[in-house]
Amino acid sequence: MKLAGFVLAAALLAPAALAAQGQPGQGPRRGMMFRSAAAVAIEHKADLGLTDQIVAKLEAINKQVENKNAPLMKQMQDARAGFDFQNATPEQRQEMRTKTQPIMQQIRDNNQAARADVDKLLTADQVKKLGDILQQAMPMRGRPNG
Repeated sequence: MKLAGFVLAAALLAPAALAAQGQPGQGPRRGMMFRSAAAVAIEHKADLGLTDQIVAKLEAINKQVENKNAPLMKQMQDARAGFDFQNATPEQRQEMRTKTQPIMQQIRDNNQAARADVDKLLTADQVKKLGDILQQAMPMRGRPNG
């Protein structure tokens, strides 16, 4: 049960980590859940062989999703303000999960929509490479715990 509490705390604190970094994605794997595929693609433009024209379009997609997610990130921060994860009861943690889950889902939905827009701009090889980069950046996603 302690692991579940830690995972929840990490997920809820990710926006604060992003804000503290100043630049999204500066630390390894930090805040990846909240970064768009467009931001990751821009960061790896050389690896993906992106043209300046595609990068400009990706920057526009990234700006759009950041603008959509900014108020949601604020809601997440406000929702957890003053919440003591370390001393919270399992019931309090569940209440926090229930409170923040819809916000997190909207962020994921926004990022998925942006990813679809990104994929439309890239070649099939670039889409695969980007998927590999994203998978490496988020190793826990879709893999068994162990």
